[in-house]
Parts: sequence; C-alpha cells; structure tokens
Amino acid sequence: LHYSRNGHAALRSFLAPDLIRNLREDLVRHASSRTLQAYQQKVEVAGSAEMASKCTTVEGCIEALTNVGVPADSLPFLQHFNAWKYVATARSVAMSARLAHAAAALLDVPSVRLYQDSTFHKRPVDGPTPWHSDARMAPFDTSKMITFWINLQPVPDQEVGGTGLLFADGSHADFALPYWNGNDGHEYERLEERYS
Repeated sequence: LHYSRNGHAALRSFLAPDLIRNLREDLVRHASSRTLQAYQQKVEVAGSAEMASKCTTVEGCIEALTNVGVPADSLPFLQHFNAWKYVATARSVAMSARLAHAAAALLDVPSVRLYQDSTFHKRPVDGPTPWHSDARMAPFDTSKMITFWINLQPVPDQEVGGTGLLFADGSHADFALPYWNGNDGHEYERLEERYS
C-alpha cells in the first residue's frame, strides 16, 4: 500500500548480507575494469555518440566533458550497465525469483521482465545526484516499471556527507511533472515546492 500511494517502499533485510558482500566485491572488480566505458557513456549523454566514440582514454573523456560544459568534478557518479551479462552474482540477483516476485507484487502484475541493471559508482569526488525520474529515461509506453536500489555498502551519516535515496512522495503518478517548470531540463530543481 505504501508503494502504491507514494511510489516507493523500503524492503529491509531483503537480501542476505553475504550475498550483498559478494555482489559488491564482484561489481567493484567489474566496474574497475570498465572505467573508460563509464566515462564514454557520460560523454555520449552530455555530448553525442560520435563524440564518445572518439574518446579512447579517461583523460580524453574528461576533456570532452569539460568542452561541453560538464566539469569532471560535477559528475554525480559513473554508471555501468547490464553487469548481469558478465558477473554471475549480478545475474543471480537480477534474475532471482525473490526480486521478480517482489516486483510483481508491488506492481500488481502477474509477471515481470528485466530491462537492465545498473551499477552506480559514487566516488568521494563526485557531485550530488540531482532530482530525477527513472521512468523518464526508459523507453516504455507504460508506467508499470520498478527499480530496486540495493546499497552495496553502508551509507555514511548525513553529518559526514552521506545520504541515501530521497523520494518525492506521489511524484510517480504526476504525469505533468516533466512539464511543470518548462522543457528546459530544470523541471526538478523546485521539486520540494511541488511536493512540500
């Protein structure tokens, strides 16, 4: 009911600590071998696929990002997609019946399919992650979509710079949200005024 009303819910102690620990070790190893691809993805989003294809080093990607007005220290995170294809522990979690049943129950549907998994590598030098809507980034013609956020290490207290996820209750059902502040890409900057 909380998920249906607010668009989010916390499933505490849902996955075994040993599984999370193993998943973290494997994903850290996987991500560290794909740093260039993560930077190329950032260049593609900020610039173009053609620009990203010309980046052959991390330094080249940082320069390309700077040239399009995205300083490297303003990146919110590095992102790696579909680790389930390469990492056995990621595949076991992404394809688990436990997650599938939870997703189907929360969405009130008989079955679900996996679209993608994403590993977000949030480094100490990274900037804040802005307000956003996951659904806006997915090519679906339905609102029956769910994201599971699984933190792979303890989140530090706010006093020392840590923060978990924050949600705007009810924003999942707000079809006008992308148009609220116009189409200049800043529609989420006053979210707390819309959902106070």
